Amino acid sequence: MVSLEEYLSTVYEPDCDFVDGTIEERNLGEWDHALVQSNISAYLHTHSKTQERRVLTALRLHAPIPLY
Repeated sequence: MVSLEEYLSTVYEPDCDFVDGTIEERNLGEWDHALVQSNISAYLHTHSKTQERRVLTALRLHAPIPLY
């Protein structure tokens, strides 16, 4: 078991997730998912230039728990 504080203060290579007190290897996704994500991002980016918005596909934030 790993505490949340220890997880948040440690750099893992490769990146890992904290799940119920355990450290798990991060899922890096799949080709089809990445392609769909990229296509949606390109579409939104093309249509958001006039609205001064940014389109990001994968941004991890360090946020206090819970996130909701």
